[in-house]
Amino acid sequence: MSVLFEAFWPVIPTFFGFILILLLISIYINRKFGYRLNTYKKLRDFVLFVGMMMSVIGILLITLMPTNIEGHTLNVAPFQSMKELYYYGTDEAIINNIGMNIVLFIPLGFFIYLITEKDFLTSILGCLLSISIETLQYILPLGRTTNIDDVILNVVGTLIGILIAYFFKKVEIFIIGYISRDNS
Repeated sequence: MSVLFEAFWPVIPTFFGFILILLLISIYINRKFGYRLNTYKKLRDFVLFVGMMMSVIGILLITLMPTNIEGHTLNVAPFQSMKELYYYGTDEAIINNIGMNIVLFIPLGFFIYLITEKDFLTSILGCLLSISIETLQYILPLGRTTNIDDVILNVVGTLIGILIAYFFKKVEIFIIGYISRDNS
């Protein structure tokens, strides 16, 4: 857990600032246009939208935050950096690189799938976001490595998020059916 905290510490204050602004804007728009969160579906949709936006903001902050390393490197050989990490990296390096790339995209897959209910679309959106980030990391002077393995791992994270959302949806349907049956 301390590895996660250390890795994400620089973006935490900015992340919460963006989330606060997002919530205030959402509440303002809801009130201005008379949209009330008075049903389960409306509340669920609002929570899913905010969750998705939190995920996208978090991903962008973490992946596009400049480092103090000059220049950038490019790896377009699939699985090359993962093999090098496996053979020569420390456990911490493996967790930081491979684990974080997967974990970072799990919430995105989860929220987008629950919003769209389309697994292929969700995986494509996760892939497109990852490719966009890697392209920006190459173009912008961020001191970051552009790596095809990151795209692969991000898509794996998106797919895991879809699986979790699929099971969540099954449990949600069961619970709603159970509650509806008890109330009738």
